[in-house]
Amino acid sequence: MSTATDETADAPPSASTADAGRARGPAPSRWQADRETWRRRLVVALGAIWIIDGLLQFQPSMYSRGGNSFAGTVLQYNTMGKPNPLTDLIHFAVTFTYGDAGHQVVFNTLAALTQLAIGIGLLLRRSEKPALLASACWAVVPWVVGEALGQMVFPQSNMAVTGAPGAAFIYIVSSLALWPRRTSDDGFPSAPAITAPAGADEIAPPHTTTGPSRGLTWRASRASGNPASSRDAATIPDAAGGGLLGRAGARLIWAAIWVGTALLELEHANWAPDAISAQLRDLAEREPSLLATLDRAMARASFGHGTEIALAMALVQVWIGIAALRPATRDTALGVGIVVSLVYWVLGQNFGGLLTGTATDPNLGPLMVLFALALWPRPSVAGIGAPPGPPGTATTRGREHARMLNCRCEEPTIGHRAGADPSEAGRPA
Repeated sequence: MSTATDETADAPPSASTADAGRARGPAPSRWQADRETWRRRLVVALGAIWIIDGLLQFQPSMYSRGGNSFAGTVLQYNTMGKPNPLTDLIHFAVTFTYGDAGHQVVFNTLAALTQLAIGIGLLLRRSEKPALLASACWAVVPWVVGEALGQMVFPQSNMAVTGAPGAAFIYIVSSLALWPRRTSDDGFPSAPAITAPAGADEIAPPHTTTGPSRGLTWRASRASGNPASSRDAATIPDAAGGGLLGRAGARLIWAAIWVGTALLELEHANWAPDAISAQLRDLAEREPSLLATLDRAMARASFGHGTEIALAMALVQVWIGIAALRPATRDTALGVGIVVSLVYWVLGQNFGGLLTGTATDPNLGPLMVLFALALWPRPSVAGIGAPPGPPGTATTRGREHARMLNCRCEEPTIGHRAGADPSEAGRPA
């Protein structure tokens, strides 16, 4: 038995209500409000990561001198191979900012304060846009100088499991994907007008409409400019859909990251039977005893199987990237991407080296999880975005009402007015 509240909620709006709505102007729809809440949570998470980065920049190792210092490590790993414009740029930037002890203190402190300011700015709604802009711009510096474009120009030294294409690149992508906008590219209007023709409250819900095809039928029309499918109506649009990259752009970048890093696995140095084992042994040298023990155990287990492991990793990464482009497999691909990113973060990145005292950020794992969540449509909790229920329930009637908002009317007959005698169905009015 339905309650009065359900009946009131299910009833289509009257003409006076529609006129009042037009007078007040459009209001945010339920799906848009839910998406904005989810987007803000992801922005806050990004801000928290930036704050961690800023605090890590104050570590004593960032102010130390010598080969094991931050500057020495950057020069050692990011200027490998033959000189080229990128290595020349990195060498100039590091020697200019960290070559002198006085310069090192000033520039490192400014870098730390900048990252803290970005993080705090992302936590505050009023400063969200400037902070996102600063996040995208500042991340270019560590991606080019600190990570050498994720060291993808030196593919023999890096793979997805060790942090390619670089955490700073995902800072840039996430900042653009989470940019706040009033509308999205999913076909939904930002504030749909609620209008209904006179007498619409007399129309029976669609699930009760039977009889000849020329009867009065309310149904969602793609010609009305709303291409949402029933699956889309049951979910909150993903947070990246309203960002500067757009939904399609963000998904293509996700695919490019996974497929592109899979190609790194095919490099000869990464394909060697002991490639994975050697990288794990190298990680163990810089980690505390517990993580070092885990790294050495994994190195022994993978010794001699580097080729098989690299092939398996490449296939999984290609599937994660391509499957995310197909609606039928998107959720699964994003979920597998989160799991793989966390596995890489633990085994290949050792939690970003946070326990070594020399880390500058948590590395790639947490940021790939954040990016995946920005692309993931979430089930709605209530209202017109809720999954369909049994006919006649409040959830189903709410969804049917939503479809009536973008409806087109066909030949009316008496048989499809609420309360009409079924025996008169199909007779001309």
